[in-house]
Amino acid sequence: AVAGEWVGPADRNAQIVGGRDSLLRAHWTLAAGFVPREIRARLTLQSPDSEPWVRDQILDVSAESFAGDLSRTFTFDIVADKMIPGTTFSVSLWEVDPSFAILPPPELEPISPRDGSSAAIGIQPELLTMKVVLVPIESAWPGCSASVPMDTVLEDFEDFLLMKNPAQAVELSVREQPVVIDQTPVDFWGVLPAIQDARIADNAQANVYYYGVIDACAYDLGGFGGMSWAIVSDEKTADFQRVSAGLYLANDPQFNADTFVHELGHLQGLSHVECPGVDSAAPDPTYPYENGVIGIWGFGIRDFKLRNPTAAHDYMSYCYSGNWTSDWTWAKNFDRIRTLTSWDAGGAVPSEPAGNLLIGVLGDAGGEQWWTIPGRIPERDLDRDRL
Repeated sequence: AVAGEWVGPADRNAQIVGGRDSLLRAHWTLAAGFVPREIRARLTLQSPDSEPWVRDQILDVSAESFAGDLSRTFTFDIVADKMIPGTTFSVSLWEVDPSFAILPPPELEPISPRDGSSAAIGIQPELLTMKVVLVPIESAWPGCSASVPMDTVLEDFEDFLLMKNPAQAVELSVREQPVVIDQTPVDFWGVLPAIQDARIADNAQANVYYYGVIDACAYDLGGFGGMSWAIVSDEKTADFQRVSAGLYLANDPQFNADTFVHELGHLQGLSHVECPGVDSAAPDPTYPYENGVIGIWGFGIRDFKLRNPTAAHDYMSYCYSGNWTSDWTWAKNFDRIRTLTSWDAGGAVPSEPAGNLLIGVLGDAGGEQWWTIPGRIPERDLDRDRL
């Protein structure tokens, strides 16, 4: 809503996802002379093929509403099965104390929409699912012998990936056979090819992401906590690039989850977002908010926490403290998740190899490595200027 007026689906900055737990908040303004008291808010949802769903909430109203406090707005949690495309809503306010109910009605009737109708929420109909295979990595090089207890990361990985992405579900699975790294990796390019080999060996579908989790017996690997193969396009032939990896730090589960979501963001086609005072490679110049802040209020449907629009930063920045998703990033991810999910409509979507690719990595410290994999170059990478 803007200035008390409901904004229709065609004019929004981000999509409302169907079949997903959601939150509806109703703000108020106080008329002159308002006497603090309990007020009842009533939400009515009407789906196309069921009876109205009515929820009431009573709050003690003594001051103006405030977006940064859930207790200072009427707040309705809406479970996933009520988020049906075509559903309409209305909100009305009612007196609780009978002594106030007999007073003359207010000049401006406390209803939304203002005309007394039931407005379309604008719930998207698309199926939106993210599929990720987590690859446990066994570190077995001189001076480091470690493996990752995958059961300790699964819940956080699922929660944060779902909260920051417009999807009904994220499907995480752990690869049964771990990848063993027995040569000391200088950086993540000593890890990513092995995860890529695992992806190929598994004959993974084109819309499945592979993410390796590694305890490198250190707080960085080549100066980084994670790395993705590339900023990947939405072409099926880019399947071999949907590979990334991140460190596991036993004493920092937040770092583990944030790194996971950030690196998958690159696989979803997202570049970095600028963070003041931090050098991030090639930040996207089209990001709409200065200093990488999210620009809008955020809410986690799993941890039930609010994120401040001017204090939290987009999760594709290197400002990790309180990072969240902006509406800009949300909308981009919606398009990508919709595209990859659509590939399932005809059943399994295997890779489409057409020969072999020769891949080379030239290290920053000198040295190089070369290998071949089955596949073909995505159309985007065939740009003559890039060659």
